[in-house]
Amino acid sequence: MTAPSSQCGTNFKVRAMMILGMIIWVILFLTLHSSCALWRSGLGSVSAIFEDPRPQAALGGPVAYQTGVRQLEQEDWKGALASFQTSLTEQPTSAYTQVTVFNSGRAYEGLGYWSEAEDAYRSVVRATGRAPKLQALALYRLSFCYEVRGDDPRTIAALTDVSARAQFLPDEIASAELPARLAAAYARVGNVDEALKFYSRAEAGVSRLRNQAGAQSVPEWLPRTLYFMGRMSLRAVSWTEFENALRPIARAQLYLLQAVELDAGKWSQEATRELIRIYTEVYDVIHAPPVEDDADAIVERRAAQERQWQLVELTLANLGELRAARPPSETTRSVHIEEVFVFVDGMEKKLLSILDQPLEGVGLTREAKQRREAIRGRTVRPDDSLEKAYEKKSRKKSGQSVAEPPPSAPAPVTPAAGDPNL
Repeated sequence: MTAPSSQCGTNFKVRAMMILGMIIWVILFLTLHSSCALWRSGLGSVSAIFEDPRPQAALGGPVAYQTGVRQLEQEDWKGALASFQTSLTEQPTSAYTQVTVFNSGRAYEGLGYWSEAEDAYRSVVRATGRAPKLQALALYRLSFCYEVRGDDPRTIAALTDVSARAQFLPDEIASAELPARLAAAYARVGNVDEALKFYSRAEAGVSRLRNQAGAQSVPEWLPRTLYFMGRMSLRAVSWTEFENALRPIARAQLYLLQAVELDAGKWSQEATRELIRIYTEVYDVIHAPPVEDDADAIVERRAAQERQWQLVELTLANLGELRAARPPSETTRSVHIEEVFVFVDGMEKKLLSILDQPLEGVGLTREAKQRREAIRGRTVRPDDSLEKAYEKKSRKKSGQSVAEPPPSAPAPVTPAAGDPNL
């Protein structure tokens, strides 16, 4: 009788152990499943943050990071930098670490701390192999750091690396701004063929994007992109490297003028300031040539003046191209356009006045006089009769009546010489 009861007890224990094992297995399965789901969810959020370093990435981030992004948008560079550093101190390793470092670089740029900005972007490039968008943006910002310190070969190398990641950049940067900056860098190093190739790509990119936008109002990206296409290097123009600095201006100033012409608020105003900044800096270099104090000062000063005239000639040629690109007054009444060309008028007068200042006590050679007169005699302002003819033609097209000038009186007849009857 005892054997069956013992067997039943054993069977009950086996069943209980099986049920308990199944319960434990289910609990473990659910735990692992939820952990994996949470891990995948966390990985997704990290990836999204890396992929979108713009201000929207501040949503859900550390409080100090969110504060820094708002300060960055307000161009409070010191405040933004302090907030980002606080965020990195409080949470040195988080989903927002690399985007915080990236934005710290932007704050350093705003403060003019280019070496620190370069270090920040390099750190991001090394740490974001699985976040190609943030890596591409960091490389792009790194190219500005190289450009500021005049390292054009590295600028070209960085921009070329970015071109290989163009699919991760906004279309207007990849299609227009990036090739325009590459073109300017090639122009500065004297590689004209490559410069023209990339300028053509930039202009084709703008045309394509404008066609996609259609006939609607000016898209927000257009004046901004034209401004960045035309913005010159932040490094200073120098007396010895003047030609290299001036060479890209001829093309870049046309992009800036287009941005001004759009009369689109902030970016048109920034383009106006950039045109004025460029030529103010150029004039400052021309106006104060470096003359060494040595025993042969007269010869030194004469050589400096000869070069000064050369630089005036180059600058007047660039200003002439800018003036030729001015839109007709009928198509635009932009206040910024007027501001640009009032400035251009004054700049041309100041440059021409340099040609009227011979060295005190030093006569000019015949060749020097001829050279100066050739520059001085150029037509800086175009004949306004062309503008009047254009206005008359425009009124005819629009159906407006055009007042004909009064008939001129017949010319008096001169008597034939030697005829006594007249």
